[in-house]
This record gives sequence, structure tokens and C-alpha cells, in this order.
Amino acid sequence: MSAHGGSHRLAAWSVLPALFAAAALALLASADADAKRGIIRGVALQEYRSTDSEFRGLWFDRTVDANADLVRIDVRWFNFVGSQRPADPRDPADPAYDFSVLDTAVRDATQRGFQVLLTVALAPPWAERPGRPEGPAGDVILRGAWMPDPDEYGNFATALATRYSGSFSPAGQLPLPRVRLFEAWNEPNQDGWLAPQWEGGRPVGPEIFRDLLNSFYDAVKAVSRRNTVISGGLVSFGDPPGAPLGENRIRPALFLRELFCLQGRKKLEPRQGCPRVKLDVLAHHPITFEQSPTYSAIHPDDAVMADFDRLERVLRAAEKADFVRPRGKRPIWATEFWWISNPPSSNSGIAVPEATHARYIEQALYVLWKQRVKTAIQYLIRDDPRDDNPYKTGLYFTDGEPKLALQAFRFPFVTERLKRKQVRAWGISPADGRVAIQGKKGGGWKTLERLRAREGKVFTTKLRGAKQMRAQVGGDTSLVWRKGNKGSG
Repeated sequence: MSAHGGSHRLAAWSVLPALFAAAALALLASADADAKRGIIRGVALQEYRSTDSEFRGLWFDRTVDANADLVRIDVRWFNFVGSQRPADPRDPADPAYDFSVLDTAVRDATQRGFQVLLTVALAPPWAERPGRPEGPAGDVILRGAWMPDPDEYGNFATALATRYSGSFSPAGQLPLPRVRLFEAWNEPNQDGWLAPQWEGGRPVGPEIFRDLLNSFYDAVKAVSRRNTVISGGLVSFGDPPGAPLGENRIRPALFLRELFCLQGRKKLEPRQGCPRVKLDVLAHHPITFEQSPTYSAIHPDDAVMADFDRLERVLRAAEKADFVRPRGKRPIWATEFWWISNPPSSNSGIAVPEATHARYIEQALYVLWKQRVKTAIQYLIRDDPRDDNPYKTGLYFTDGEPKLALQAFRFPFVTERLKRKQVRAWGISPADGRVAIQGKKGGGWKTLERLRAREGKVFTTKLRGAKQMRAQVGGDTSLVWRKGNKGSG
């Protein structure tokens, strides 16, 4: 071989360290980019609106302990106004309104550093159309769900956004805190919350909701363009037309196609002559009942935890067709997710064991993060205390004792097998510091890798894993993630 060949070889070897360094930096940059793509964790609870200040404060403090970033507060419109229409429904100081309970909740949440999301639904009787039906079981449609007046909904939204604009002072009090997140309605694709959904085999729920959403958007944005308007989270499953009253749901992907005036399923084509839809964020409730977060719905128009691509496809087609305002791409949030735990529920049909409940919650956060969902809200932080209510979905039992789910939510840690000898380890750190990714080796735990992490931020890495893994930061340890967990490494 010529001397020139040898010199080329030497030159090549001389640059290898630089290439390795560049590759390592690129890998680190990729990991950092993934970690920077975080997810905001929220919690919902009725107790945030309790009139008992000590009890309310206790649950806000426990929400702090759960490392939540956001609280979702239910605003049932009919609870804030009497049986008569206010003289000026756009005025937050109109004497017909009573915001006192919500005022204290917003103050308490803000003082603890939470973002506040107000979900606004269910009209007073004077803002519903007449002719509200009853089903064979009686009052199966929620009060306030029957064809609400969109103009009156916009008036209430103006009052609400003005009151929490950061510059409104109730008589004799300091200004109320600023709220920026407003969700228009709740589960608008089922007639328990918005009715009717179908008329003569034609879906009308999306049309009713479009008028409500646009009126709400205009009102909230008129108070401040910096406010964020979220469309009401959709239920994950639907029914064929003709389902019994109170059980009639339009499948979420179909609901969105009708909302955005798109026709077809495989090839989405715009229908002309439809009003544009106004929203900043699309919301969904990816409830899977007893199924794991990796389960995919059988019907192509249903969408559970692993199916956000079905909704995103419709949303992007609507944006491309210029049927959504403002222009541009908007995120999708999971404004409600949950599983029922056993204990305390004995409903073997949909309740899952406590350990499974915890695992599903942390895996849900990972599955949503992978799909670039920006915000995920756990429902509830505390089991519903009513004996006849099935929503034993909390991070705490009714008596205040923590479930395993609390640690899963505050310090989620998941692994997923990528190759035969490689797993991705993913989590959200409960504190600043160096996270130790550990594997079970023999009778003890061995640190496999250490990562820098910040409180509330995602950390992730790829490494050779073990059958059992966990993460530690400071004195805090995640739950153990085991090889063989469905959808995991």
C-alpha cells in the first residue's frame, strides 16, 4: 500500500475521536430535546370548590404533594346564577351572580402556584330551549344540557373571563387572580352533557357545539387575546344512531369530522359553506375503562389513550382546509383520564387492582407524552365519597390514605423495550438532582445510569435494561417497573 494510503488511514484515525465526540453530543442533544418535550400534569377534584376552607386547603396541599402543575375546576353555569336571567349577564358584578365559592378556589390554587383551568358547561333553565325530554328512567339528560343558547353562553363567558382577568376586584377585596385557561363545555359528543346528538339519523350535536364553542371563544378572547380556549374534551367511545336517550354518543373522530365540516373517513374532503371553528387547543378524554394505556379502540372512529393520531389526522385536515381559526397547528390535550381501582371498588367489570391502577397511570403519562400530548389531567385526586358513585379513581382513598397511584403520578417511571438489548427509560423527576436509573441484579439494586433532572421535568435515556427497574432522586424512589408489563420493556 502506498505511503499516501497510510497517511489517509492516519488522518482518518486522527479525526475519529472528534467524530465520536460529535456523535455523543448529538445523542445527548437528542435526549435533551426529548426531555425538553415535557408534559403538564393536572388534577381535578370537586373538593376544590368546598365551602370548608380547611378541607379545601387540605386537598390543595395534597395536590401540591402530588407534584401537579394544574388544577381543573368544574364551573357549572347554572350554579352561579339564579332562576332569572341577570340584568346584564356580561357583568361579573351583576347581583344575580354568586362567584364567591369559585373566587376562593381560584385564590387558593393561584397562591400555591397552580395553573387553573375552568371547564364551563350546563346552562341555567332560561338559557335552554324548551321541550327538554325525559327518558324512561326519568331525568337521564343532565340539567342544562338541552340545546343551550350560544349567545347566553358567550355572555356568561364574558363575565367569567372578566372576573378572572387579573384586574377585577370584588367589593372590598383585593383583585382576583388571573386565569388564562378556559374550556368550552364538557364531553359535547354525548347527550348526557349536550343534547340532542342525533335527529332522524343525522348528527346535530357537532352543529350545536360549534355555535357554543365559537361564541365562547369570541367572548373569552375579547377580554384578553392571551387567554387560551380549549374545546370541550370528547368521550372516547360512541354508539350507532338510535341508542337510548341518555346513552347516545357520537364517536369522537366522526364528531370532529362533522364539527370541522369534513366528509369521508379515509380521504378527508372539506364541505363548503360551513362556518369556521375557533379554538386554541383540542381536548379529549381518552378513557379506556379496564384496558391498559397501550390498548387501541376497535372502531376506527373511537379514540382511547393510544389513538390520538386518529383525532390529530382530522384536526390537521381541518387546519389545512382553513376551517379552523386561528391559523396554524394547535396541540391536543387529555383533559381527563382515569381508571377505577379495586380496592375500594368491587366492580370487577371495570375496576382494576390497586397495583395495576398505579401502573396504568404512569404508563398513561408516557403514552401521551410519546404522542406529543401537552397536558394530561387525572380525574380525581381523591375517590368520590358517595357510595352510589363509581368514580373511585383517585390518587387517595376517600379517607385520605394514599394509594400506590399517588407515587405513580408524582414520580412516574416507565421502561419500553426498543430492541432485544435496549430499553428506553422514561420518567418525570419529583425534584432537582441526579436521577439514578437502577436495575435489579441478584439480590440488590445496581445503578445503570445517572441523569441530570429538574423538578417536574421529563428525563429519558436509552440503555441496556434489566427485568426490574426503578428510578431514584435524593431520597425519593419510584415504583418498580417490571419487564412483562403490557407495552413495556
